[in-house]
Amino acid sequence: MEQIRKLKGGELFDLLRIVDKLDLDLAEIKELLFDNDDNVDVNDDKAVKERGVAIMDYFLKIILSKGETLRGPINELFAKLCNTTVEEIESLDYDVYLKLYSEFYQVLDLKAFFALLKLPVFQAS
Repeated sequence: MEQIRKLKGGELFDLLRIVDKLDLDLAEIKELLFDNDDNVDVNDDKAVKERGVAIMDYFLKIILSKGETLRGPINELFAKLCNTTVEEIESLDYDVYLKLYSEFYQVLDLKAFFALLKLPVFQAS
């Protein structure tokens, strides 16, 4: 199995399908990702790490609470990104599977992705 590759444009729709299943609180995400940017010095490794931990904690809680709903779509996306099958992804050892999650968040530019969700077309009316 290959390492996880960078996302391509067409996979935006896979991500949107996953996001839809998450029932995310976009206001909370906006606060985590955007509202406090002025307060985090990008040269302060500790502050940047703390922000990253807060964001990952938020997503991990949601993913864990909706695991069965997300399992299929996430494994399908991982299979695409690793150029393999869903069956191979599901048969990975636990530590290798967790490493995929870690690599995924490194590949995905969360701020850019959720900036897209701020577009009017994605806003509830």
